[in-house]
Amino acid sequence: MKMRNVILVISILFLHNSFGQEKRFHFGASIFPNISNGLDVSKGLNSEYYTGIQTLVFSYSLGAEIDIKLEKGWRINIGLRFLKIGDKSKPFPPDPSRGYFFERNYSHKHFYLEVPIEANKNFGENWFLSAGLSPIFKLWDRGLITTGGSTLKIDAQTYSTGKMAAAANLGFGYQLNFEDSYIKMLPYFQFHLIKPVTEIPSLDVLPPRSYFSLGLKFSYMF
Repeated sequence: MKMRNVILVISILFLHNSFGQEKRFHFGASIFPNISNGLDVSKGLNSEYYTGIQTLVFSYSLGAEIDIKLEKGWRINIGLRFLKIGDKSKPFPPDPSRGYFFERNYSHKHFYLEVPIEANKNFGENWFLSAGLSPIFKLWDRGLITTGGSTLKIDAQTYSTGKMAAAANLGFGYQLNFEDSYIKMLPYFQFHLIKPVTEIPSLDVLPPRSYFSLGLKFSYMF
């Protein structure tokens, strides 16, 4: 009887300790609306048409993620997100010798599956720093050329973007805590280490460039 009572007491203490521990795993969803553009590092042919505010486009990523809490305010964040990035050109002047009698604009959209892996460091109860890398896997590309009031698709086979690459991620934000959940809000920057579009045959040579994104990321964790 005494042994049974001892086992019962130990079991109660174990269950109490288990429920009293801080939750280590938090699951949730995130969305990252942003503006993106291609950063032309070569200053090559036609680079002036892809530089400036006019070439920015709206992009986004969204998906699921998990926070794994560690010691001393550290945690690991792992996610799975659908990513859309791109840019557009300024108007190219007419070129009758090549059959372009009107100005023309190009726009490029690239769709990826992203797996962000980041380290988060908390400062107090609310502020935190986030940094890491995202392996990214190409799903498909889409390009458009607009000229003379008409918009035509560019054959995806003309793109030379790589099938797999990575992005560097950096953010600093605020965490709004509730009883069993929290919301993370942070200005967030990504630099996409993606093999750039280099040329579209029979159209216009595009300057080598790497994409970047800047926006606000929101996550709800529970």
